[in-house]
This record gives sequence, C-alpha cells and structure tokens, in this order.
Amino acid sequence: EEDCDGDQIIDSYQQQLNLQVTLSTGQLGPIGYGSPRTGVLEAPPYALSEISVSVEVFGDFSSPSEYLTVYLNGRFVGEVYRSNYWGQRVDCQLLPPWMPGGDPRPMQAWLGIPADFFNDCVWTSTGPLNANFEFRPSIAVNAGQCPTGSWVRASLSYTAAITEDCNANGLLDVCETRDWPETDTNGNGVVDVCEGMRSSPFCPGDIDEDGEVGAGDISGLLVRFGMSLPGDPADLDQDGEVGSGDISMLLTLFGPC
Repeated sequence: EEDCDGDQIIDSYQQQLNLQVTLSTGQLGPIGYGSPRTGVLEAPPYALSEISVSVEVFGDFSSPSEYLTVYLNGRFVGEVYRSNYWGQRVDCQLLPPWMPGGDPRPMQAWLGIPADFFNDCVWTSTGPLNANFEFRPSIAVNAGQCPTGSWVRASLSYTAAITEDCNANGLLDVCETRDWPETDTNGNGVVDVCEGMRSSPFCPGDIDEDGEVGAGDISGLLVRFGMSLPGDPADLDQDGEVGSGDISMLLTLFGPC
C-alpha cells in the first residue's frame, strides 16, 4: 500500500473516494406566498455524483396551483408539487399511516441536480460558498392556512470528494501538487480543479475554458503530451495518455462550445 505523504496512514484510508454525504436545511417556516424561505448549507463538499434532493412540505398545497419553485444560489433548479402526489394532495395534514412507509409524514417530492451544476453554483476560485436553497411558493399558497403552522425542508444526498483527494482521482492532494506541480499552477497547495473550476472542461476539448475549442486548446494539449493524470481534460479519449488520438478528437470539436 502507498503512503505518499509519509504520515503512517495508508493513502486509500485517507481518500474515501465514495464518501456519502447527507445534508439538511432543517424545517423552515412559515411558508407561503410573500414568505419565501431560504435554507443555508455551509460550504458543502465537492460533488462527484448527481445530488438527490428531497423536498418535504407541511402547508397549503391542496391544489395544482399551489407549488414551490426551488433556486440554488439564485439559479433555477426546478418546481415541486405541480402534479398530484400519489394521486392526491394533502392540505395541512400528515400522510396517514397506510401510505407507503407506514408512518405519518409530510408530503415529499424529489429533484435531481447535476454535479457540474451544483459545483458551479457553490465553488469559486477561493473555495466553496454556502449553498443557499430558496423556496418560492406560488401565489395561491397561504402561509397562514394551517393552524399549527407550515414549513418546508430539503435534504440532500450525494457522493462527495473530501479534502485529502478533492478531485477524487486516486491521488492525495498533498502528493499530487508536490509531484505534479502543473496541477497547482498558483502554488497554493490546492489542486486547481478544486478551486471553482470543473473537474472537466465546460465542453469537451475546451482545455483552456475560454468557451470555444481553438488554437489555445491545441497548445494546452501539446504541452501535456505523454502519460496523463486521471481526469486530465486533455486526455479526450481517456486512454491514460495524451497522444495523437486526442489531437484527432480535438480537431473534430473545433468551434464554439
């Protein structure tokens, strides 16, 4: 087993490449038109998989005109409760015990957020931002409809990278930046792709991430010729090295993204 950083801990124990993360906003209320709610998740870890979002509500959602629009850091994510849930809607009630799951619970809907979209919303050149999930009710939702109050809650579940191997390429970050300085061009000890940049370019072949595949990307590919690190955006055919096959693919991708 490898111990590239010499800390007497086997590297594979520090990488935890398939770390499962579950985050929750907690209950936010009351929820209704004119009373949107925002749940803040502090500096969530870099996502490696689609984020599964469960949105639970207890409130005035008894008709198709009553729904929530969800935003992440000001960007539209989706709508929930526009269609009937299990064939019916429940206004100010928990679902009865005979429903799937056996126990009373609030209405629940699901959203999927692509990992690239999520990372683009919460990661910058200086590190992670907070993830602000905003829930904006439609005009028909009355915050005061339920005598016992109303609320919304979101729970997130996804596979994440952690500090020791933030880009999940099988190399501890401390060893990657030491042995391959080109992965840390600003010399701050953090792998560049974990500083707000995507783990892959915005579009295939756009190595310099200028919004198009052009001469700059050819230069970027040529300086990487030879064996490549896992996830190298210049290794377009993903055969473990940057070579003639990648040049051929890059030429077919020439033009705007």
